[in-house]
Amino acid sequence: GRLGFDPGPIDEVYDEQTSAAVERWYVAAGYTPQGATVDQLAARRAADGESRQLATDTLDAESGLKTALQAVEAANAKMRLAELALDAARASDASAGISATSEKLRAEAEVARLEGQLRTAEGELRVARLRVSEAKRTVPLPTAPELAGLEVAVETASAAVRATAGELAVARSSLAALSVGSKAPSASAAAIELEAARADLAAERNGLEIARRRVALAGSRSPLPEGLVRLGVQVPADELLFFPALPVRVDEFMVRPGDQALGTIMAVTNSQLTVVGSLPAAEARLVQSGATASIAATELGLTAAGTVLEIATTPGTHGADPQRFFLEVSGKDAPASLAGASVVVRIVVVSTSGEVLAVPVAAVSAAADGRSRIQVKTSAGLTVEVTVTVGLAAGGLVEVRPVDAELLAGDLVVVPNVNRRPQ
Repeated sequence: GRLGFDPGPIDEVYDEQTSAAVERWYVAAGYTPQGATVDQLAARRAADGESRQLATDTLDAESGLKTALQAVEAANAKMRLAELALDAARASDASAGISATSEKLRAEAEVARLEGQLRTAEGELRVARLRVSEAKRTVPLPTAPELAGLEVAVETASAAVRATAGELAVARSSLAALSVGSKAPSASAAAIELEAARADLAAERNGLEIARRRVALAGSRSPLPEGLVRLGVQVPADELLFFPALPVRVDEFMVRPGDQALGTIMAVTNSQLTVVGSLPAAEARLVQSGATASIAATELGLTAAGTVLEIATTPGTHGADPQRFFLEVSGKDAPASLAGASVVVRIVVVSTSGEVLAVPVAAVSAAADGRSRIQVKTSAGLTVEVTVTVGLAAGGLVEVRPVDAELLAGDLVVVPNVNRRPQ
């Protein structure tokens, strides 16, 4: 955006607006932008087809799972009915048989149900075979796992047709026997029916497991390879240079347009002025990174605020003398004319909380009792001693606080051994 090529909202998404901005950037510089290759586009089309097929396979697998669940429920119901029939047959062997009319009606209902189930199974088999034929004609050809999944569907549908046809044949035989006046089945016949129902339930549960595996197989396939999602104009990684901070100044070019970019191609420096020096161990212990500093070039009459960037923990590093500790101070808003100049750096290691009374260090003396005192010149020309508590000292001055007398700013104090008027 700063170069005049609007990429749209700064949302961390490489969308069409971003791609268009990059393309305009390339064209403005006289270069052809890099877009999707023929192979990438072909792979994208193949991936799109695979994604659509995956969606179809997933829906088919989920539908097959629902059908398998319903079939298991029906087989369970059939087994429970067979168990009831066995109980009834055992009771019938001891008393009266079950009504032939009821048996016939139930047999007719069973035949009708199985005929409908057979038509459904045959339809599913036709669909499964058609999918295998279509898959073998598509370009590119399906993968081995995909083709195996389609063939499993054909085998499952074929098994369902055979099983249903067998059940229908048995049901029709039972109905025919009832139509000619056969009696209710005995307990032994009912037991056979129960075993058949249990076998059907086992088969349906096996089909349910196959359906679940088909759903899991469809869910494990990736709909679209990650590398094919973005096919717009992009910037190769080796065509950009990244700098940790801006602005920077280009000091020297090692190559010209058209040369091979081998090794170092340019030398740059940032615009942040820094002061490097060293401290003795006693002072280095007082300085911490981030401390406030002031920079002064007396000869140039320039000053600038600064911050301690680094204070070495080991002497002799970064070219410092073996007994001194390297120090680096940044100059905030320092003028460029300070570059290369010798400067004086002052670092605040401790400070008073506000304005305080201060006197020259030489004005403070120690009394016999060990307390500090100063001599103050009164307006009447008298000299009186004032006991004080001393605080911070810097620049030849020391902070004082009176103990038992009044001391004001502007009072004159006596500085011994100095050949000048008292201050």
